[in-house]
Amino acid sequence: MPDARSDPDGGPCRRTYCGRGRQCVLMAETGRAECVCQEKCHPSFVPVCGSDGRFYENHCEVYRTACLERRRIYVVHSKDCFFKVFEQHSLHMM
Repeated sequence: MPDARSDPDGGPCRRTYCGRGRQCVLMAETGRAECVCQEKCHPSFVPVCGSDGRFYENHCEVYRTACLERRRIYVVHSKDCFFKVFEQHSLHMM
C-alpha cells in the first residue's frame, strides 16, 4: 500500500464514508482521502457469529475480516453458532 497516514483532524476524511470494517486515510503522495481496511479493532469481547461460520470477538472483527478477505460476511443472530462453538471448545477440553 502506498504511504498513508490517518487523518486525525478530519480534513478530507470528514466528508468520506468508508463503511463498516474500513477507515479513511490520507494518501501522503496525493493528499486524497481513501478507504482502507481497518488495521485493528478496539478490544472488546462481545462475541458474534459470522455468516462464514466463524466466531468473532465483536462486530468490528467481522467487518474487518470481510474487508481484508474482500467478501461479504455479516453477523448471524443464531444460537446454533454459539452452541457449535461451545461444543467444539468442550471437546478440546476433554
